[in-house]
Amino acid sequence: MNKKWLNILNDLADKAPLPKQVIVERPRKRRGFVKGAAIGTALGGLAALLFAPKSGKDTRKEVQKQAKSLQGEATKRAGDLTKKVQQRVDVAQNRATKTARDTARKAAQTATSVQRSAETSIDKAAKGAKRGTRRAARTTRKTANRVSRPSADR
Repeated sequence: MNKKWLNILNDLADKAPLPKQVIVERPRKRRGFVKGAAIGTALGGLAALLFAPKSGKDTRKEVQKQAKSLQGEATKRAGDLTKKVQQRVDVAQNRATKTARDTARKAAQTATSVQRSAETSIDKAAKGAKRGTRRAARTTRKTANRVSRPSADR
């Protein structure tokens, strides 16, 4: 008789459409507990159905009803999980966008600062070169004047 019920349950499971698979990583401690609770619930429900004092027809109807109920609950939870995942993806995407904008803004500020510093250094170098050129010109004129004047020593 048990094989008969198992065949009926297998047939029902084969006919029921499977929901899309969603993989969620959970900590190992919780995963073991949740897995054990789910298996225990399923086995307990199966045992209650198989040993219940109902006719085969009533039991099959009950199994079909429970299967549809579980399928609906699984679909609902998958939808809820999908919404939560999408919300977290949106939050992460917004954070990444904000971080990228902030980084770009800081890079632009740094580039502007470096450009100003370079311009200041160039201006200082140009002024120093002008001063050096003027000094060199003065020194050259003085030297030229000394050389071109008749000296008293000659």
